[in-house]
Amino acid sequence: MGLALRRLWRARTLIPIVVGGTLLTTAAGVGAAGSAHRPAATTSPPIPPHARTYPPGLPAIQPRATGVDVAHAAFAEADVRGYLQSHHYFFRTTDGSTPQVAKILFVPSSQASAQMHGESTERPDTTLVCFVELHGSFSLSSMHRPYGDHRADNGVAHIGQILFDAQTGNLLVWGFAG
Repeated sequence: MGLALRRLWRARTLIPIVVGGTLLTTAAGVGAAGSAHRPAATTSPPIPPHARTYPPGLPAIQPRATGVDVAHAAFAEADVRGYLQSHHYFFRTTDGSTPQVAKILFVPSSQASAQMHGESTERPDTTLVCFVELHGSFSLSSMHRPYGDHRADNGVAHIGQILFDAQTGNLLVWGFAG
């Protein structure tokens, strides 16, 4: 059976609507006689890639350093292990055992995406992220499904994956693979 990321949750915040790389805006005003004047919707110029904002994720690992060069992580492997030890509810095993940390990688976003079989990191390809892989027998019985999907999936996954922003320590994505 091929490995496919089974995402349970993505840390997101709401962002402005962008269509085809263009931020959509509308304007409304009132004329001198008090009548409502509503000009047609306008579009602003495309947002250059370096100025785009990305969902920040949810606070997770407290960075040790501030103002760190973007090529270096603001926290260490020990911080990741400490976070996983105190937040073990992400990946509960079917037998109650502790999941084994198989990988903690500080890599560019593109490499993390490849580790997650193409799943989006919602970060530019060169952004440093922290990819974590856990091994264990993880129950899928409580996996959230889209409304109307009534399939029973009482299966077991053996690989859990977590992605953190390497600068902020924020949790970006977590889920199962295989």
